[in-house]
Amino acid sequence: MNSRNQRRRRDEINHVPMSYEKMDHPTIAALEYEVINKIKYISKVQLGMYEIDTWYFSPGEYQKQSQIFICEYCLKYCKLENSFTYHN
Repeated sequence: MNSRNQRRRRDEINHVPMSYEKMDHPTIAALEYEVINKIKYISKVQLGMYEIDTWYFSPGEYQKQSQIFICEYCLKYCKLENSFTYHN
């Protein structure tokens, strides 16, 4: 094994982060996607008469929503309370 492969394997085993310059485009794209999606936009889910705190990160399309509304019968979700009220 040459020294470059040995160094790479040692870094992988010791969890040494790779520099940004050495990363290929798919790796950079995956890291950017991860950073964008690690934001918890939605903090509450309204399911029928229950208000539930969320545990997981939210997709980027809900950046301006702090709460979503879910129909307890058909599981349709709405971003706005007015839309949800109209659905019922």
